[in-house]
Amino acid sequence: MPVRQQDISQIAGKIERYCASAERCRQDVIRKLSQSGVEPATIEKLIRRLERRGFLDEKRYARLFAREKFHLSAWGKIKIRHALRQKGISDDLIEVALEEIPQEEYLATLRKLFSQKIHALAATDKASRKEKVFRYLAGRGFEPDLITRLMENDG
Repeated sequence: MPVRQQDISQIAGKIERYCASAERCRQDVIRKLSQSGVEPATIEKLIRRLERRGFLDEKRYARLFAREKFHLSAWGKIKIRHALRQKGISDDLIEVALEEIPQEEYLATLRKLFSQKIHALAATDKASRKEKVFRYLAGRGFEPDLITRLMENDG
């Protein structure tokens, strides 16, 4: 049964408030509307409306997501890229977002995490420590070549 215009207006108001409360991506909005029983055709209309009115912007979302995950969670670019792909963000927008992470800050964060982990594992034998540190940094999403270079210079 099609949704009435009055119902669509109510749903639109709710989804606008949902988007206004925090930055959202298309996938978040689609999931929310689908869970509420909204039909796919109506979902697309609502998404276009949200985009037109500035409530939904994938580029803005990707940039904010990348900044937050890097600065607040100390994620590397690989982990950020993967998470954004899981959110349905295009590779072009992901690259734009990742380019905004200053390389100096990125390397400083990597060095800081490296140093903290090395000190935490001070009692471990050297070979085991290097392996554990590498796995830790790679698990945080940092590039293996950067980790290897850092370990050769500082490790």
